[in-house]
Amino acid sequence: MRALVVKGYRGGADSLELVDVPEPAPEPGEVVIRVAASPVNPNDLLVLRDAYEVKKPIGTVAGFEGSGEVIAGSGFFARALVGRRVAFIASERSGTWAELAVTGAMQCVPLRKDVSDEQGSMMLTNPLTALVLVSRVRREKHRAFVSAAAAGALGQMIARLALAEDIPCIHVVRGATQVETMRALGATHVLDSSDPAFDEKLAEVCERLGATLALDPVGGELTGRLARALLRGGTVRLYGNLSKAPCALSVEDILFGRKRIEGFTMYQWLETTSRPSQFASVMRVQKSLGGPLATNVRSRVKLEDYATALGDYERAMSAGKIVFLPQTDGAR
Repeated sequence: MRALVVKGYRGGADSLELVDVPEPAPEPGEVVIRVAASPVNPNDLLVLRDAYEVKKPIGTVAGFEGSGEVIAGSGFFARALVGRRVAFIASERSGTWAELAVTGAMQCVPLRKDVSDEQGSMMLTNPLTALVLVSRVRREKHRAFVSAAAAGALGQMIARLALAEDIPCIHVVRGATQVETMRALGATHVLDSSDPAFDEKLAEVCERLGATLALDPVGGELTGRLARALLRGGTVRLYGNLSKAPCALSVEDILFGRKRIEGFTMYQWLETTSRPSQFASVMRVQKSLGGPLATNVRSRVKLEDYATALGDYERAMSAGKIVFLPQTDGAR
């Protein structure tokens, strides 16, 4: 079968090679999936720089999530999935940017009939992350929160969920075009971080709404600016590193503002959340894939066009998802 294999950690397309590899065979408890669709996500790009918590050893197929049909299984539960369409997370020894993938049966979620392969392929990263993050805002009883990189795919999902649940949210974007994007979604509080008066405006809105939490996938100097604007005792929940730069809080904010940074990843959530709670969250996500948690797809590509695809995605992550369709010629 054809697959995009990690050949080094140079970053982007330079880390990959399209090769023919043996078809995978399932070990006990595993399934083999004919991959229908697999997106490019920020964590995929981090892996190609060897900068992510989960490693893809050289020689491993790239790609973390996807969807497809289970064609083989080893073990009772695995065999019960044969013939079913599923969303799945790749196993440690496999990846999703390939014609076939192998993974644990417990890492698969059967898809509802009304969920497309494309939307299903992307639901276990951005939509599930958005649902979990906003659910925690509600559970922790924050009066309001800040969402950075709000015009991105995940940021827009967070915005739509906050609107649906009537939670005040301050959306931080960069540039006038992104401000208009958020206004079109119905967002009320939208701030441009490139505005010279951004810090003052953010502090004023945080004070007025009572914001004690910031969701930050950017890192770098923006993290400190978000923390500075939050009310006393506020938390910046860092869930990405789009800036690829270190972040820091001022000593004054830590000592006298009692503010802090904490990290969040979906792998951490999976490790600390019971199976029944995980299942309930995934079912909620599927019901919302046609609404608040829908993902905009801007292009569909074949595996051999990976260099162009990764370059396009790195240049404009907010413009929509790029999805590999390994079983087709990529045209649609």
